[in-house]
Amino acid sequence: MVASRTGGTPGRRRLVSGFLALAAFVLVAFLVARLLTHPQFGEWTTAFWRLLGVRTPSAPSETEPGPLAAPGQGDGAEQPTESPVVVGPDAVFVWSVVYESCGCTQVIAQGKAASGQVGLDRSGLARLIPDWEIVTFSPTLVEARRADFTSMCPRHSKRTLKLEEGRVMLYAGSVQDPDVRLILIGPTEVTEDDLSPEEAAILREGRAFANQEQALRFLEGLGD
Repeated sequence: MVASRTGGTPGRRRLVSGFLALAAFVLVAFLVARLLTHPQFGEWTTAFWRLLGVRTPSAPSETEPGPLAAPGQGDGAEQPTESPVVVGPDAVFVWSVVYESCGCTQVIAQGKAASGQVGLDRSGLARLIPDWEIVTFSPTLVEARRADFTSMCPRHSKRTLKLEEGRVMLYAGSVQDPDVRLILIGPTEVTEDDLSPEEAAILREGRAFANQEQALRFLEGLGD
């Protein structure tokens, strides 16, 4: 059988028809996809893909906060810096000594800052007075102290002799100063038997001296 010149064989016509139908389907699918992915139809696109069982990434919410900027960044403003604390021109200095032997603290000097101290911060002042400990530091008040390990405070530099339990005892401090705690230095070699009745009566009450030298001199004259 001879094929028709105008139509071809039935197999070829079916092949051509199928190809044209496939091309039309692809074109229609492409147009529909472009239409559904247009921003104006964003919600419809999502619903369409979900209807087909396809998972789609969710768009970021306009109200969702973005990454937080570090403090002081992004606002164009410089962070304020604290001014260093320095000795002011009207600062008062208080100088104290801690007497380790008796435990007393005494103010030995007080006055306004010297010209070489004004404007110094704490570390600068510490380098200027290395033998002193700075216990208070502010623009208006500086308190510095140092330790004395060899002597007692002036009030405990006085001495008291007192007869107790048959022996004369030597104390630091004055029995005539009720605000001072007497500190026992130790017993002397003088006993009650070495004393006259008048001396024993005086020493039972206690006798104060300006310093240890006077107290020892008095002991040497007892019993004469």
